[in-house]
Amino acid sequence: MALQVLTTGRLPAPADLVLAGALSENTRRAYRRAVEDFFARTGLSLSEVRREDVIRYRNALMREYSPSTVALNLSVLSQVFEEARIRGMVEKNPLERLRRPKVSQESTTEGVTEKEAAAMLSICDRSTVKGARDYALLKLMLYTALRRSEVCALRWGDIHQERGHRVLWVKGKGGKLRKVKLQVPVLRAIEDYFDKSGREGRGEAPLFVATQHSRGEIPLSTNTIAQIVRRRARQAGITKWITPHSLRHTAITLALDGGASVRQVQQLAGHADPKTTMRYDRNRENLDDHGSDYIRIREG
Repeated sequence: MALQVLTTGRLPAPADLVLAGALSENTRRAYRRAVEDFFARTGLSLSEVRREDVIRYRNALMREYSPSTVALNLSVLSQVFEEARIRGMVEKNPLERLRRPKVSQESTTEGVTEKEAAAMLSICDRSTVKGARDYALLKLMLYTALRRSEVCALRWGDIHQERGHRVLWVKGKGGKLRKVKLQVPVLRAIEDYFDKSGREGRGEAPLFVATQHSRGEIPLSTNTIAQIVRRRARQAGITKWITPHSLRHTAITLALDGGASVRQVQQLAGHADPKTTMRYDRNRENLDDHGSDYIRIREG
């Protein structure tokens, strides 16, 4: 569940430094929401905050949000107060050694099954521009594990030819560039969408647009992508809550289930830490195919 900030206002100076250190705009927004929410709820200034205040805040959040959201907020606040302590603005960090909710090491995002993914694709009427667009969008996300923010930023010029393969140059978190292989069916779906819409495949043309008019092409927003994913899931008869991250989750788990190594999937997903990729591997404790099965000791 996304955190709903009560009010907004000027942040304490240490928060500006913490926000400046965030690598992506999405991260900065999440950090800002966390800090704004705390000071809006408590009504306290930086120097007035005591340990009991953050304990009450933590307990209130735990009644409303997931453990991961609570843990994120407390982590951000701890960074802010630690920066304030270093700068002599507070005597100590009230969140130091504060107990925080445990976050599962397994991804809690609910993905779609292979059958459900196929249903979402088949529900798109590819004879129409919108249907062809949605089909290409869903297919791209299911085959590349791209984040929706990464999809929004894609341009036609991001498609390149390398060693006989078509690849996407994707700018991920922290502005880090990675190459993602475009499977032939995905490229054909994108080309079909461009053909049906009468759009030209040129360098700066957005890969996916919301509207076309005389003022130019408007790229899909992250919110619009979420709406498309949810609408197509409902039309496919999927009743569980599906988000763009569900498709990313699905791509990662299908790759792992298909036999790709954690390292290969880590590169596909753009994870900086392989432990993040492992959170998606729900079969890592599968006793039918366990790590010990691969140990061979020749005796005698």
